[in-house]
Amino acid sequence: MRSCRTLAASPARRAARRAAGAALLGAALAGLLAPGAAAAKPSPGQLAQQLGAAAQQLETVIEQYNGSQVRLAATQARKAALLAQMAPVQAAMGELEKRIGRYSASLYEHLDGSPLTALIAAGSPRTLLDQLTILDHLSWVTRREVGTLDEVQQRYEQQQADLDALLAQQRVQRADLALKRAEIETQIEQLSRLRYTLYGGRPPYFPHDRYVPPYLPGPAGIAIRYAYGQLGRPYQWGAAGPESYDCSGLTMAAWHAAGVSLPHSAAMQWAQVAHVSRADLQPGDLVFYYGNIHHVGMYVGDDRIIHAPTVGEPVSIAPIDEAPIHGYGRTRRARRTSTITRYSMTCSACRAIHRQIPASGSSTSTASTTAISRP
Repeated sequence: MRSCRTLAASPARRAARRAAGAALLGAALAGLLAPGAAAAKPSPGQLAQQLGAAAQQLETVIEQYNGSQVRLAATQARKAALLAQMAPVQAAMGELEKRIGRYSASLYEHLDGSPLTALIAAGSPRTLLDQLTILDHLSWVTRREVGTLDEVQQRYEQQQADLDALLAQQRVQRADLALKRAEIETQIEQLSRLRYTLYGGRPPYFPHDRYVPPYLPGPAGIAIRYAYGQLGRPYQWGAAGPESYDCSGLTMAAWHAAGVSLPHSAAMQWAQVAHVSRADLQPGDLVFYYGNIHHVGMYVGDDRIIHAPTVGEPVSIAPIDEAPIHGYGRTRRARRTSTITRYSMTCSACRAIHRQIPASGSSTSTASTTAISRP
């Protein structure tokens, strides 16, 4: 998990980062939203290029938002842990106060509170010695218990200070999340206007790759079959199913179905998985894109991934190389297997795809593919 110092950056620095991102997105939007854009008559290719740039900027912000949510959840978990630790401390304080009260009552009951009183009341030197011994013992016990109480009190105060610091960090996180959310919602609205301009109000057509991977047993196979079951579901930022997904939400949900926990952030998933080479890539491995790791998909074989592309595009199959690859990763609990069976997928979505595959059983479909972050 990233250090909370990142979140505690100065408001000016965070504002500068947001301004830089907005400027980059604005450059992509300006050509379509400016009053003079119609006169320029940009070509469909230019419109698509600007739309792709806007989609990439939007996905970057979405993944930052997802990462902020993960860190916020971690802070809340630490807060809950501190509160749980404070409960026995407070109980111990109350118990020590009761014990000290009992010792004090016993002291005054037996010795009436002072050595002088004990001396006057003693009937013999032996009695006086016994009483002084009792007085000294009770005094020592009381001092020890008071010292313990002070130590417990200091522990309580330190944990309270830690909790206060966490609450301050949480307030910073919440403010950052609120700004990011407003920024994302504004960008989604602008991107929708771009799509309306590009497609004339009609929904875009997304051709689908019909590739069906070999049957794979074990956790990787479970994750792949889950992802295939989501084909066609819409993209929604911050979503991890069951009705919609963003890129890291899809990979997180798929591997969760296989019993592997991943954070809802492409960059954090990259930090958690074991990194592998392209030559060692296996179905179920994750493929991470762009230098700042703002996109992730799941490798399904035959140089293809399944992923949630971007706003307005459903979960689909895409060629692995249709965007700059940052690296490849394998979940640490995934088991490797070399025994596979061709076309024996069990999920209903995969059987439906299987029925459309030519009888030749060629693994390479001639259907066109859906590009990463492409209209």
